[in-house]
This record gives sequence, structure tokens and C-alpha cells, in this order.
Amino acid sequence: MVTVSADNRRLSFRHPLIGSAVVELATASERRRAHQALADVLRDQSERRAWHLGEAAMGPDETVAALLEEAARRRLRRGDALGAVAALTRAAGLSPSTAHESRRLAEAAYVGVDSGGELDDASRLLAGARLVRPTTGQQSLHAAAASAFLLINRDGDIDTAYRLLVGAIEAGDHGWDASDTALVEALHLLVLLCWYGGTPDLFPPLFAFVDRLTPEPPELLWVITRTFSDPSRIGAAALPRLAEPIATVRDEPTRVIRVGTASVFTDRLGDFRWATRRLVEQARAGTAPVRRHLGALMHLGPDYYHLGRWNNAAQLAVEGQTLCADHDYRFYAWHFHYIQAVVAAARGDAETSAALTEEIVRWATPRRAHGARFFAGHARALAALGDGDPEAAYQHACALSAPGTVTPYVPIAMWGAMDLVEAALRTGRNEEAAAHASAMRASAMAELSSRLELMVLACEDCAGGGDGDFGIGTRLSPKGAAGALRLPPVNTATPHSIGTTRSIRH
Repeated sequence: MVTVSADNRRLSFRHPLIGSAVVELATASERRRAHQALADVLRDQSERRAWHLGEAAMGPDETVAALLEEAARRRLRRGDALGAVAALTRAAGLSPSTAHESRRLAEAAYVGVDSGGELDDASRLLAGARLVRPTTGQQSLHAAAASAFLLINRDGDIDTAYRLLVGAIEAGDHGWDASDTALVEALHLLVLLCWYGGTPDLFPPLFAFVDRLTPEPPELLWVITRTFSDPSRIGAAALPRLAEPIATVRDEPTRVIRVGTASVFTDRLGDFRWATRRLVEQARAGTAPVRRHLGALMHLGPDYYHLGRWNNAAQLAVEGQTLCADHDYRFYAWHFHYIQAVVAAARGDAETSAALTEEIVRWATPRRAHGARFFAGHARALAALGDGDPEAAYQHACALSAPGTVTPYVPIAMWGAMDLVEAALRTGRNEEAAAHASAMRASAMAELSSRLELMVLACEDCAGGGDGDFGIGTRLSPKGAAGALRLPPVNTATPHSIGTTRSIRH
């Protein structure tokens, strides 16, 4: 019934059910002795040893709890969010002090919402943390971050989530230590909250917090605050420091997503698209967390759209919407509506695009999620141009940027800049078109990627009186940061796509 191999001394049962029966028939004390025996011989395998020590413990034990907490961090780096939550929960149960128990439960809740995708379980863990140690006006950073995440997902309440997280960061006892995991995680979430909110007044506290980190901010956090928050003004200066994270990206899900976040508006996703696609494949196979699955789809959707792979972009959007519905991630549904809307607009299906953008605006407006509204405006401008209504296109494009200004802290304004120039020219607003082309050149757009530089050059040519002319003609489908262009034949059934032009002078 039991075999021990001669070469590596590995014990195995003739059938798995035999092992299950042995465990089931054993007493609690026998099981604890077995776990302790296994822990004694696994001293060179710290993670497994920590788990067996946890199961062998008869009562609170801070030493074992700390080992389990460290094991949870290692599991999370591998992408095992559920294993990390289980280890943190067990560590909390072994914590002698209520402070440590509450902190570990709060961290488990944060891991659950940020990586795991099990929001109901995260809510229960967070409630448990508060029950163990009721808050007195100050939450731990992990508890605050988990609460903020649940707030935006359940109610879409950006303002409350933002105030809660900023207040917790300001009141924390972290000493602005750049190695404080909870502080760094809170700042990564704050970047997203500022971006979702979409108003300039949200960003100054974020930059002030990052600048206060000692001895210096983590490299990837610093880069994200430049390339994701305000790329048209300060993104180019961060590009040299983005190269190393891209070159060293591996299969760690959280890092893949964060490097992707830093790369979205700088068109660098193509440099490690393989890692993002692999993450999607792992998630489909059940070996990567749902939250990271959603993040990968959010990055790949616009990337495929800009490559002209519209079928792929639309398919990923449907997959993302299904995940949102199945796992109750209501907040992120708008992003997948946007991908579908912009693909429909580029194909000339203005009716479908309008219905999708209307759904985004109807959801985002009462929740003050202005970032989502800006994305809807981009799709609306493109759809109006394709539908032969340049006046409506101009009004929608101006909602992203006033003519002559690439709006700070609204990265999508770069993607819609060419549509504004085209709509202005088509409605006789030549001065406004020229002013916006000049603003594009004065920004950092042309330094970020060759695709964006192409847009700047085209707008300068057409708005500056050159022989270029926006109109029905060759569709340019930029093919990644390398600048290679695919020039498909004209299809008059879809009269407009991603800023059309008959000729471009370099």
C-alpha cells in the first residue's frame, strides 16, 4: 500500500485515496506530529516547512506566523494569489497580538482584491480584520487599499476611495520607507485612482508622496507615475528607465502588468507582448489570478487595435466583459466597452459605437469616473468622423483637449489629437488645427514612439498648409514602436479609420 523509492526516499501511496483515508482516520494530535516531523526534515525548503509548522502549531506562535507571512510573499511573487491569501490567513490565526492578526488579515484582503479576484472572500477577510481590531480613525495601509478597491468596484465611488487612501498614506507610520511593501502597494493603487478620476487636482499628492520615499522611490513606481499619469509632458524623461524593467520582465504576473501599465501610452508593449499573452494563456488555464487576467486583456486590447488587429481586439474585449460579469468586477467593464466602441468606430459602425459609449458615459458620470468618460469621447470623435459628421467629431475631440493644448494628466488626449486636427480642418477651423498641431509638437508625443511621431508629422503637414490632405484614402495602421507601416487597400465601405491621410511628408 505504501512505497518508498530507493533513489530519493520519496513516499507514495498505491492509490491517492489511501493517503486521504490515513489522514482522515488520524487524530488531530497524530496529524500535528506528522506535520512537525515533515517540518523537521524540510529545513532547506522554507516555504513548505513554514506551512507544516503552521499546521503543527497548537496555539499562537509569532515565529511560525512570521514564516508563513514570508511564504505568502514568495507565493504572491510566483502569481499564486490564493496560496498567498491562505498563508496570510493562517498566519493571522497564529498571531499572538491582535495588531498582527488584524494587519495580516488586512493584507490577505488586499491580496485577494488586487491579485486573486475573489472579492467576496476579500470582503469577509477585511471585516474580520476590523472585528479583531476596530479602527479608530486610522486603518492599516493594506486595509485602506483593500477598502478603496472594493469601493470603486462595488459602487464606483472614485472620490471616496481616493480620500480614504490618501488619508491612510498621510497618517501611516511607515516613515516614507521605500521598502515598506504596504506603502508601495498603496501608491500603485493611488496611481490608478488618480487616472480613473481623470482630473489634474488628484495628482499633486501622488507625486509628493513618491518624492518623499527614502532613500529613493522604487524604479517601476517612479516610471509609472511619469509614463502613465502624464506621458505627453513628462513621459519621455522616464523612457531610459523603462528599458530595464522591460528587458527583465519575467512570468511574475504582477510585474508583467505593472511594466505593461508603464508601457501602454509609450507604445512599448510590443517589446514584451509575449509575456502579456502568456499571462492570458496561464489565466485561461487557471494558473494565473483573475485580476491579472483582466489587466493583461486591458493592455492587449488597445495594443491590437493600434496594430490593426481589430478582430483580436474585439475578441479580447468580449473575454474581458465575461470575466467582469463572472467575478463581479463591475468597475472594469467600461474599459472593454471602449475597446469594442473604438473598433466599431474605425470600421464605420457608428451606431454600435454610439451605444457602447453611451453606456460608458451613463455609468461614469454619476461616479465622477472622468477617465472613463475621456475614453468614450475618443471613440465618439472617431465614430463621428467616420459617419461624416466633422462638427460632432470636433466637439467630442475638444472634450479631450482644447485646441492648442494636449491636456495634462489625460493620456488618451494623445490618441485623439489627430482626430481633433482632422475635424478642425473639415469644419474650416484652420487656426485651431494649426494651434493643435503646434501643441502636439511642443509636447513629448513625438519622443514617446514612432507611431505618435507619425501623428505629429501628419498633423503638422496638413494643418501647416502642406500638400497633405485628410480624407478618404490610404489607411495607415502603425505596426508597433518600430514604425513599420502596413498600407492596406482602400475600402470605401469603411470611410474612416484612425486618422486617415492621402499623403504624409517627412
